[in-house]
Amino acid sequence: MMIYSSAIALIAIVAYRFKSLTGLGALTAFLIGVLIAYFFEVQGLIILALFFITSTVLGRLKASSFTREKEQRTSLQVLANGGVAAVAALLVPFFGDIAVYLFLASLAAATSDTWATEIGRRYGGKPFHLRQISKDEIGRSGAMTIIGTIASLAGSFLIAIAGFALFSLPAISIVIITLAGFIGAFIDTVVGAFIQEERRCVVCGDLTEDKHHCERQTVFGRGVPKITNNVVNFICTSSAALITLLFV
Repeated sequence: MMIYSSAIALIAIVAYRFKSLTGLGALTAFLIGVLIAYFFEVQGLIILALFFITSTVLGRLKASSFTREKEQRTSLQVLANGGVAAVAALLVPFFGDIAVYLFLASLAAATSDTWATEIGRRYGGKPFHLRQISKDEIGRSGAMTIIGTIASLAGSFLIAIAGFALFSLPAISIVIITLAGFIGAFIDTVVGAFIQEERRCVVCGDLTEDKHHCERQTVFGRGVPKITNNVVNFICTSSAALITLLFV
């Protein structure tokens, strides 16, 4: 366990130094990693690494038609994406393999959502917004592209096939986890389109999920106040975990 903890600490420090995580975000990631290592051992750490490394790499790819500052993940963002996986780890002594499915499905959804977002923004062209039923600006919550949707399915499948191999699960687990992760990411998009809080820039008038835009504080625009992107991401991962309970 000491070796695992040291490795997790090193990764968290490196992520902080390269500005992928804030200081508190790195500490939160370390604690989640230790929990996962304790209950899921090296298999769980590999799954967690697949999510984190692919998300970080995709987030730093050069954008062809969409530019955004490199964002440091905060502790709330880490919890939104990894909190359900940590809870699943705590459930291992009580539920065994069911907890494994919950763990894999939650990270499949987080990976699915991240791949759809990062790849769709860069290579998907103008997205289709679910609520407006029309093409929309790149980067807005609730919008989808064909390329992003394919990437979403691929990200979920990556976690599913890795979980199948590492945890010696039955072959049907690949289908269950892939679909649970993909559906969880789609729920994320639906909530983003219809419920998530959007704020309006007082300078350019654009709708955004950010609290600051054009170097000015934004004001409430539409949606449900306090239903931020972190809340939506938590709904995404928890939905995927709950979906697996229908099949295991």
